[in-house]
This record gives sequence, C-alpha cells and structure tokens, in this order.
Amino acid sequence: MFGTNLQSATSVTVGGSAVAFETITAGTSIKITVPAGPAGPKDVVITNPAGSVTLPGGFAHYTTLTPACGTSGTFTIANNTVTRHTACTGTATVPEGVVVISGSGFYGAPISGTVTLPSTLTTIADQAFYGTGAISVVIPKSVTNMNGAFWTSNVISLTFETPTSLTAIGASTIRTTPNLTSLIIPEGITSLGAL
Repeated sequence: MFGTNLQSATSVTVGGSAVAFETITAGTSIKITVPAGPAGPKDVVITNPAGSVTLPGGFAHYTTLTPACGTSGTFTIANNTVTRHTACTGTATVPEGVVVISGSGFYGAPISGTVTLPSTLTTIADQAFYGTGAISVVIPKSVTNMNGAFWTSNVISLTFETPTSLTAIGASTIRTTPNLTSLIIPEGITSLGAL
C-alpha cells in the first residue's frame, strides 16, 4: 500500500479483518499480509493516531475470473495471478487485486494499444508479454520484480510510475524490442541487467 504519513499506522484491516503489516519505506508504503479469503474486492482501512482512511475495494481475492480483452478474447486470473490468455486482442485492463502476471499471462497475445496494470501488481514474470502486439504500458509503482517481462515483445512505450518500488531491471527485460521508442529509467533503479 502506498500513501503518506504511514509510519505511525496502528492497524490495518482488509474487509473488516485485522491483517499483519509493516512499514517498508518510511512513511510512504506499508506491506500487508492478507490470508486467503472469499473472492471479491475488500475495503482496506489504515488507522493511525490522527484517524482512519479507507480505500474502497483496495484489495481483492480472486478464485478464477476471465475478463474480456478490448476487441476479442479473454485472459484468466486465478488466485490473484494472470495465468493465461485466450486470443486476447485489442487493449487489456488487468483489474485491481491482481498481484502477478505469470510467464504465460499474455505470452504471444496479439494485444495492441494500452495495457492497463493495477496498483496491486508486484510481479511481471519472465516472458509475460513475449511476442505481444504493439503495446504501451505504465508500470505501477507497486511492482518489485519484472525480469525478462517484455523480452521479444512489440512494446512501444514503457513508463514507470514514481516513486518506483523497483531497484533493479533484470536481464532481458526489454531485449529484442525493436519498436520500443520510449523508455525512461526512474530514480531508484540501482541495477540494470543485460537489457
């Protein structure tokens, strides 16, 4: 979770249940640990001595979900992970609550246009977007791992929300991306693999 004045948080609840938490970055991020639960979005409430703030639907448990892609096809979400696609064309919007896009998530998908990623996403696995169409992607500041994510894709624009949680851009993340025309490496990145 990202915000301000989080260093003095005294409790965090998800769907009305208290969850374990720890401050990761002084005052600006909290890592929460949420046990398995019933499918669907849940409100997140963070409390500190000054009061509480609620993020409606800020966390979601998914068992299996198959959102539609922009033009045709679907992709599958199981246990908060995009696991595969079925002829996903056009744009793709990954819903809040998803934390991982697996290596087969959009592998070979003829998607094109904008791919919208959720603020809950932490990992974009190796080859998650391998062989995709011409896409533009904004990497949420919550992402902490994306080694090889766009290898041999037709990504044209890759932008990072700031401040980013990434400290490294791993090997082959953008290797063989001939159409990439825009990439700005954000502050905080201390290691670049063989791109």
